[in-house]
Formats: sequence, structure tokens, C-alpha cells
Amino acid sequence: MAIMFPKVPREGTKSAAEIKLFYAFQKQLPDTFQVYHSVAWQIRDKRKGSKDGEVDFIIIDPNGNILVLEVKGGNISYDGSSDEWTSNENSIKDPFRQARDEKYSLLIKLKEIFGNDTYFNIGYAVAFPDIEITHDLGIDKPREIILTLGDVDKVLSWVNVMFASIIPESNLSYKLGDDFRKKIEAILNPSWKFSEPITNYFNNLNQVIERLTEEQFLIIDYLKRQRRVSISGCAGSGKTLVAMEKAIRLKQEGFTVLFLCHNPYLADNIRSKIERVGIKVFSFKMYIDYLISKSLDQKTINKYPEFESNDPWTQFEEPSEKELKQVLGRLNTESPNYDAVIIDEGQDFKANWWPIVESSLADPENGILYIFFDERQVVLPINHLEFPVTIAPYDLSRNCRNTGEIYKLVRQLGYAMPEINQELIGKGVVREWIFSSESDLINKVKEALINAEEFSPNLTDIVVLTAELKSIKSSIFSGIVFGSPNLQKSGWITRLSWQDAVLKFVNPKGFPEGQLSKKPSPTEGDIKAVKDFCYHWLNRRKNFPDTHIKERIIRSYHWSMNLLGKLILINGDYPVGENDEWETMVFFNDRGWSRTLPPLSRLYRLTPLYEVANYPSFTNVRLVNVPMFKGLESDGIVFIYYDYSGVYDTYILASLYIALSRAKHLLNIVTPIPIQDEILRLNKFINN
Repeated sequence: MAIMFPKVPREGTKSAAEIKLFYAFQKQLPDTFQVYHSVAWQIRDKRKGSKDGEVDFIIIDPNGNILVLEVKGGNISYDGSSDEWTSNENSIKDPFRQARDEKYSLLIKLKEIFGNDTYFNIGYAVAFPDIEITHDLGIDKPREIILTLGDVDKVLSWVNVMFASIIPESNLSYKLGDDFRKKIEAILNPSWKFSEPITNYFNNLNQVIERLTEEQFLIIDYLKRQRRVSISGCAGSGKTLVAMEKAIRLKQEGFTVLFLCHNPYLADNIRSKIERVGIKVFSFKMYIDYLISKSLDQKTINKYPEFESNDPWTQFEEPSEKELKQVLGRLNTESPNYDAVIIDEGQDFKANWWPIVESSLADPENGILYIFFDERQVVLPINHLEFPVTIAPYDLSRNCRNTGEIYKLVRQLGYAMPEINQELIGKGVVREWIFSSESDLINKVKEALINAEEFSPNLTDIVVLTAELKSIKSSIFSGIVFGSPNLQKSGWITRLSWQDAVLKFVNPKGFPEGQLSKKPSPTEGDIKAVKDFCYHWLNRRKNFPDTHIKERIIRSYHWSMNLLGKLILINGDYPVGENDEWETMVFFNDRGWSRTLPPLSRLYRLTPLYEVANYPSFTNVRLVNVPMFKGLESDGIVFIYYDYSGVYDTYILASLYIALSRAKHLLNIVTPIPIQDEILRLNKFINN
């Protein structure tokens, strides 16, 4: 039996003639033959930017000879005087011209992949498997290159005759070997597996993501037959993964590819996965700046100032009209080098951005343009979506990110959500912490994070997502430090700087700085040294307290850690000042000064995403706001539903949809009211 690609007729095949031939080839040809059904490809065209190729069958024999076969079913007739073809009296394209054109198109594609100095033996033929033909149909339509009804039961003989008649392109024709087989299969029958750059990236994160879902694969296969199309997908459907995979496959086929999105943090994430393939990746604002300066290379862009500046990116940052005109003028006078442009977050691209996108194509009319979008994730004041695409969007709808319990919550937001992947049903965790005041809010955030340690030791797989309508640098949660009492063996313990806290009070009185140990907790020697020093200090002043006063001071004094991770000494509810020297020295004159120190713990810091590298001494937990994390995802999310006052409900709805759908497995929500009540309120707003 021949090796068939795919193993059964391709889904959606309506031609009974193609199905008849599929099974004839499968049954009658030996396993040294490869047969590809319903094949599509795209080639670079110097005049048109890109060109589509598609044929019904490609047959490859054991020696690497290639036959392109166009199939027409039904009662075929040909009028030579008018050069018109019909099938069952319906007009059809000239099958010989189709087969001949696709032969040369495929040859161009093969040379793009294997190199122009590689030669192939390739021929073409047509099949009319429902009728008999006994004579030539024209000088360029000889009977021997036509498969008819009588040949269906003896296709091996017909195929061998066809291959014997192919005129070699050169005596140096490519011989069929393992390398040839793999490359041919990659071109004509793309794998369900993700490309190596993507699988390697996830392997480095200890995540196994190897195969496309059926829906994702069908879209990638569909895109081979389209040059300009938009793809709609819900949160979690894998839009970005599909966009990256298609970009990689185009690059591997010889196309130059530009990848654009709106969020620079998403661009940075995408770049980390696919930049080594040679694909240019920018946020739109970064792309405009790049074109204006023309001095930035890809390495410079990786350290783009907006990731390090004092004013982090917000969703409202965009190029000015002047900059857009300047760039458009440059693109119209200079020759762009991109055969294909792929857009992610298309819902956030404004109408006046699309001329820049189209002008970035080597051929703005015929170049490849794929736009991935989710109209439910609009967080910019855009009235309606405007894409330079005429055909209806293709829908990538199945949610393959959120586990069942998270998906149930997201689905309640009132949008028409598709079904979830079956393997995710019943999995995942959603929990809530209700806060009653701003002071209670901080405590609830800490509780939600410590709870998340059960899911992710060290909180490495957790992102804190805040709904605040301000720069993340100005967030009330930025810089918060807290200790966790959960001391997993896999983690490392942060040493609280108790030495600095003690020296703050006793060093100005003459206590030697180097006399304390560097241990994470005070040793017996440390306790005695401090106690003895304070005893001598009080003795010199003849100012010892009576027992009652001493006990009162010791009871009222205790240690605490503030929000920035510093140890402070508290008297009742108030911090002890450096000038409260007598009571302080009385406190340190007792061994009990060390007893109220916080226990050893892992010290976490809520740190804005772009500042994590600046705080190596902490276990940093990534802090982002909703627009910054649009398009990204995390295994676990702690979402803080805070500070949405005075905002339109449509924005709240979109933001909630984005925030809740970022989590894969764990979603801890810190909220002033049960999130179900807020969803119910928003749904009433929508319905009204």
C-alpha cells in the first residue's frame, strides 16, 4: 500500500472522483510510493510578493520523480474551437493548464527549499476517472498524460508509464533519501507538531506542548490557501501560538516575515521564542521607532528603553500622526523586504495603522497578511474594528488554556464562549479573598499569595495581576514585601536583616558594628553582647528601671516587618524612634529582645515585571496590570480586583475577561465583593 498523506481523504473533500482515486492509489501502489492529497503551498514571487499553489494529488516514486495530477470528475467535455471545458455542463478551468502551472509552481517551491542548484524530475498529468478517452485532445493534451476510467483499476501501470515519460531536468536530479522525504513531507503535509523553536522554549520551562490541536492545525492548513485573512479566537484558543507557528513555517519555506503586536511585553515574549529563526518581532510603537531611527538592530530592540524607563508602557502609548506620516513616506519610497506580515492583537490596531502594515509588504496587494484578533479584548477607545481584509474571519474558538473551573467563571461574563478542550474539564482551582478596606486589602493579597505556594513553591509560576488604572510603577502593590512561613525544602530562605534593625538603636550609643554575627537568627553570643552593652550603658547613668516599668516596656515592645521588608521596632502600635533611647536600652537589656523577631521565612517582593532584575536579593513575584499582560498567560494568577471606580462598564467587562482568562490552572481573586455578584451586575448592564 502506498504511503498516503493524509491517511484518509482530506476533510471537506467533495469530489467523488478524488476520493475514488485516493483509495485506488492507496490500494494499488506499493509502499515505496508517496501520495499527497489536496496539497497547497505558497511561493515567493518577485512581481507579486507571494503566489498560491494548489493541486489535487502529488505522487513521488521510489527514485524521487514527481508527478503533479489535477483531477476532474463527472462527464467532462472540451470545445476546441472556444477552448472551453465543462463538467456535467458546468464550466470548469482548463485542467491541463492548471496541472502545468502547478508543476512549475511546485518546482519553484522545491528550489526555494532545496536550493536553485538542485534539479528535479517533475511532470504533470490530468485525471478524468469517470469517463473514457481514446484520443489526443490537442497537441498539448496527449492521451498518455490522461488517467481515465479504464486506468483506475491499473493505476500502477499508468503511473509507471507517466514517470518513464518525464524528461529529466538534469542528470544530477535529486535522489529520494531520508532528508528529501522529511523536507518534502514538511512542505506538502505539515506536521501536527509545533516547530522546534517553540517546543524547545516550552521544554526549557518544563512544559510539554508538542502538538497543535485539530482546530489549530486546520487553521494553519487553511492559511496555506489564503494570502490575506483575519482569524478570530477567544482567550485561551492559542491564537498567539498559531501565529508564531505559521510565522516559523513561512520563514522555513523561504519567506521574509514581520511579526507585529500591540503590547511590547507580548512582543518580548514572542521574540524570546522565535527570534533565532530570523523573524523580526516588534510592538507597533517599537516598529515605528525602528523605522524612524533605522539605527536599531534586533539586539538593541531586546533592550528597548520602554522596558527600563521610569515611565513604563501603558496601553494608551502610540505613535503620533507626524511619526506615522514620516514612516509611511519612507515605506513608499524604499523597498520593504517582507513577504509576509503577521499581526497579533489586531483588535488594538487603529485604522490609521493599517497603511503602515500594508506598505511593509514587498507587494502590498498580493503579499501575505494574517491578522489574529479577539474583539472581546479591546482595552483601547476604538469604536469598531477595521481590517484590510474582505473575507469573513476564520474562527479559532476552542479554549485550550483555561482549566474547567476557570473556564466556567470566564464563560459567565456574557460572551458567546466556545466549548473547552475535553481534557481540561473538571480541572483547575478558583478561590476568592474578600477585603473590606484598603488596610485589609494588603493582608488579603498576602494570604492569596501564600495560599498559591501550595500550587507553586517560590511562586515562580504565579503572576499578580492588578486592575488599577495607573502605571504599574505607581501601583499601591509595587514594592510590597512579605514573608512566607511555608519553608519548602526546594526553596531558599531569606535572611531578615535583624542586625541592621538592632544596630540602628545601639550603634549610635557605641556598640561595635562588627560584633554581631551574620547568622540568619541571633546567636547566644549576639543576645549576650547586646544585653551586656545595654546593661553597662544604663549602669553608667545609674538609671535602671524598677521591675514593673521594665516588664511594661518588654510587653509593649515587639518587632514587625513593614511593607518594604524592613524590620522595625514597635511600641504598641507606633514605631520606636531613635531618640527613645532610655526605653530602647531597657528593652535590649533583656534577653527577650530577640524573641519577637519574625521567624525565618522566604521573603517575597511584588515587583513590576520590568524591574525584576533590579532586586536579586528577593524572591520576586511578577506584578503587572491588565493591559500589560494582554496576550500573555501564566499557570497561576492572583488577580486583584481594585480601583475600577469611574470607569465605563464596557472597559470593566473587557478587563475582567482578559484578567480572568490569563490563568491556566490556578486563579486566586482578591475582590471587595464576590466576583459572581460583579459578573451578574455586568451581565445586567449588557442585557440592558
